[in-house]
Amino acid sequence: MNKRDRLIGDYNGDNRGCDLWVVSPHRDDAAFSAGLTIDQWLARGWPVKIINCYTISEYAPQHARLDRAAVTKLRRAEDLAFARHLGDGVEFVELNLLDAPLRFCCPVEEVCNGAVDQDRIMAEVELLADHLRRIVNRGVLLIPLSVGNHIDHVIARQTCVRLSELCSLAFYEDLPYSARVGPEEVAEARLAAETLLGRPLQSVVVASGDSSLKKMELVKLYPSQITEKEAEQIKEYTTYIGGERVWLDETTSLLV
Repeated sequence: MNKRDRLIGDYNGDNRGCDLWVVSPHRDDAAFSAGLTIDQWLARGWPVKIINCYTISEYAPQHARLDRAAVTKLRRAEDLAFARHLGDGVEFVELNLLDAPLRFCCPVEEVCNGAVDQDRIMAEVELLADHLRRIVNRGVLLIPLSVGNHIDHVIARQTCVRLSELCSLAFYEDLPYSARVGPEEVAEARLAAETLLGRPLQSVVVASGDSSLKKMELVKLYPSQITEKEAEQIKEYTTYIGGERVWLDETTSLLV
């Protein structure tokens, strides 16, 4: 664990009781990457709003024969199961935007290879920023660090940094990507976020009882998206970190 890490239970700040806005590029991202943080926030009776961005999708690798409408419906059902599992307090905000392969007319295998040109990325950032400015107000905005370089995560990160005047910012480590790469790639994503933000980030670790088992419970609520092997990778990464590592803007107090 990095020497800058601190257990989040020991981290006290000024945002107690405010909204937590979790920007989830796809329906599973909030659960996979920030499920323990959401759970801890809810346990204190504080509101959580998950902003699902790119929800119209054909991506369900464990149900490859389903069409777009069926995949979109199935993934929404998985999200609702996640909300029921955590109990009262989670609210979904649906942007109903097309998933990257549908927007960019590219194979799924190309969404992490940086093939989209910068002009198109900037247009996407402007569009997402228009949506989020109508929704987000004061509170903590928990957003992707963009480990893995998935284009939708990159766009979400770049967009949300623009909203730092509206909310305090925190970054989650994208899973399962963070579990597949080495610490150097996680560090590169953090440095990229710091460059965009113009300020350093500090890390805290969110723990929740047996964090790895709790994480597995949440991950398995999305069976259309993940294999047993990938779920095990997430479990092992959670064990390695000791929970979920969240990177904070130095002006942010993340309270759980």
